[in-house]
Amino acid sequence: MASITIEEAIIVVSTIIATSILAAAIFSSLSRIEASYKSVVAATEEKMGTDIKIVFATSTSSTTVKVWVKNVGTSRIAPSMIVSSDLFFGKVDNAARLNYSSDWSYSIVNDDDDGVWEPGETLEITITLSSALSQGDYYVRFVLYNGKDAEYMFSV
Repeated sequence: MASITIEEAIIVVSTIIATSILAAAIFSSLSRIEASYKSVVAATEEKMGTDIKIVFATSTSSTTVKVWVKNVGTSRIAPSMIVSSDLFFGKVDNAARLNYSSDWSYSIVNDDDDGVWEPGETLEITITLSSALSQGDYYVRFVLYNGKDAEYMFSV
């Protein structure tokens, strides 16, 4: 009779150990799932709060184009994120990506002196071209670091 009690105790202890190991594995997996979920939710919130609109674009000289882009979202956009954006410009059927600093620059025209592009503020982009604009229809597209974009067409 004593051997049955020892066998039962070994089985009970083994069951408790196995259950503990299973619970630890489940909690670890749930923790990783929760972290992934939080990351996805934060990225989605940030993308939903980011929105821009090109309000106007025009040539100011034969080799210069100005583009005004308004932050119409709720997110603040840091200078490092502005320069990480993509700018496409060219004839409607022949637009190309321009490089920041060599092909375009920006300033925030109604900045509150913090350098951050905040909701309601307007970005003035200056595109400097290597050759003169010819007559025709032009296309400009500004794509933020997170994929949000705005496009505009104008004629010269």
